[in-house]
Amino acid sequence: GAGAGGVLAVDCEMVGVGASGLPSKLASVCVVNEAEEVVYFSYCRPPCAVTDYRTRWSGVTAPMLATAPPFEAVSREVSALLKGKVVVGHDLQHDFAALGFGHPRRLVRDTARGLPSLLGTRAGRPRKLRHLAAEFLQWRIQEGCHSPEEDAAAAMRLYRRFRPQFELAVARAEERREEARRRRAAAAEAGDDGEGAEWGESDQVGPVGGAGEASGAGSSSEPGGSSTKRALSV
Repeated sequence: GAGAGGVLAVDCEMVGVGASGLPSKLASVCVVNEAEEVVYFSYCRPPCAVTDYRTRWSGVTAPMLATAPPFEAVSREVSALLKGKVVVGHDLQHDFAALGFGHPRRLVRDTARGLPSLLGTRAGRPRKLRHLAAEFLQWRIQEGCHSPEEDAAAAMRLYRRFRPQFELAVARAEERREEARRRRAAAAEAGDDGEGAEWGESDQVGPVGGAGEASGAGSSSEPGGSSTKRALSV
């Protein structure tokens, strides 16, 4: 259950790269604790040229990233901070993709996908964080640019409100994955490669591999830079 290693919420803002500006790269990341206090914030300099800062939504401008640390450094720091922790967030697959590392599914509490019958649409699809915050927290967020601190805090507050439901859902999902692992092991022992079998969802949310290994991650020899950054004990 939650609490053994601590609970943190994370939210990232992204900018666009490439000719179309559609591919996303990490531009800033904020981590808050259960008290909604910021324990880490940093801008991040993408490893390739930014073609769309998406300032209207992200709040990010060119000067903010000009002296920011490189992607690999930020990815490594956030990975170390989140290791072993329960991680809360909204549609976290996108945040982990931007950060370049994954996290054990049993330690993920996703306010977009973790409770589809309670926090999803009637069809069980994810709803926007601002709609959930307004309905369940009476909190109006994202009224201008997105604030990663505000979004992380809203996700944490939703998790705290529905903690028992989240923990029950995670326990049931872990039971299903354990059963799938047993079936895989039995099939392998019987010489069946399991082709075509449904083994359930993977054990990890986000990319496989260590921090900084996302496509286009900066070189470890790339110099760092100054940023508005805090990393406190949690």
